[in-house]
Amino acid sequence: ALVVGARALSREEVEYVASNGEVAYISAQEFRRRREEYLREIRARVEPHQRVYVSLDMDVLDPAFAPAVGNPSPGGLTTWELEQALEAAMGGPVVGLDLCEVYPHYDHGVTAATGAHLVLWGLHHYLASHGEGLGG
Repeated sequence: ALVVGARALSREEVEYVASNGEVAYISAQEFRRRREEYLREIRARVEPHQRVYVSLDMDVLDPAFAPAVGNPSPGGLTTWELEQALEAAMGGPVVGLDLCEVYPHYDHGVTAATGAHLVLWGLHHYLASHGEGLGG
């Protein structure tokens, strides 16, 4: 697993990442500093697998872009940064994509619209990278 953009991790989450060689964590700040390097790493991690599942946790976004999430925390990724990471992941053999951490009760449409945009962005790049068009 590769976690991109998470912040405000609990002690248990930090310990799990540190003890599990199968999980890698890239903070939002690190992604921002070395974006091109990490985009290459994302592509390299998804390519050798037969199946890749992508989960979009809206908590990784800065609250300016997704305010209605379970754990809003300043300093998150911008929508553009998450689009770049998602585009890199969707070039692989993706078998599923989900969106989580949207709290409709607290939303005024911003988080839902951003989430819908990201899902469509991901699907578009999956189809484009696999030689399929949206028109069928």
